[in-house]
Amino acid sequence: TEGDAQVRIVSVPDAEATADGSAYFAASILPSASDALLAEVQKPSADVVIVVDTSASQSGDFRRESLAAFTKVLQTLRSRDRVRVFAADVDAVALSDSLTDPSDQSIATAVETLRRRLPLGNTNMVSVIDAVRGTLLAAPRHNTRSIVYIGDGATIDATGSEKRFGALIDALRADLISVHSIAIGPSTNVELMAILANHTGGVLGVVNESDGNTAAAIARRVTESAVLSPIWIEDATLPEAMTVAHGNRIPPLRVDRDSILL
Repeated sequence: TEGDAQVRIVSVPDAEATADGSAYFAASILPSASDALLAEVQKPSADVVIVVDTSASQSGDFRRESLAAFTKVLQTLRSRDRVRVFAADVDAVALSDSLTDPSDQSIATAVETLRRRLPLGNTNMVSVIDAVRGTLLAAPRHNTRSIVYIGDGATIDATGSEKRFGALIDALRADLISVHSIAIGPSTNVELMAILANHTGGVLGVVNESDGNTAAAIARRVTESAVLSPIWIEDATLPEAMTVAHGNRIPPLRVDRDSILL
């Protein structure tokens, strides 16, 4: 949104003091709710890239849940939004040619291709996310840009290379691309998916059918968030004595969840 955004501190726990007298704390921050702000974040059309993990861990019931989540994402997108579909393991494989209407025949074809794809290999999350973000760079900058990843987040190359992972985060932020995840699998790397969401203004939903968090229910909630624009912070004025641990990576703000400032 244009102009200044007013925020409110939701919660600040007691600070932890160190021997040198410094104090550390985390603040939970939400934008001030207003009809005007809600209208602004809902107004842009959304360009959404769906990445469905098809590595070897996504088999059996997990494959069934993954396909159910994928179907619900497509059903939840608005008529003015556009979508492109990728399968992912070591590399990202495009299943549709370009961003298009969710009801386009090419998306129906992508669904059938995905259903026939064998779950094999491992996933390289950094390479996959970096590859699919190129689709969104050609989209209008004023549109909401989102990647929705469906899978377990298990990866052969991610946070082990801090420099490479940091470069990916910075590239996503510079291009105003949010990464949202629907966690499904035998062992989900929630930490990795949460880092991507926190730094890029995305959301994370974890499928757990025993708790009522079915694949379809989580996919609907994540998609509803993916088509809402986050508020990207270009500048923040903080008290002089306060140093932000995030450095120049101040988290984007969302109207549907809080953001944590360290």
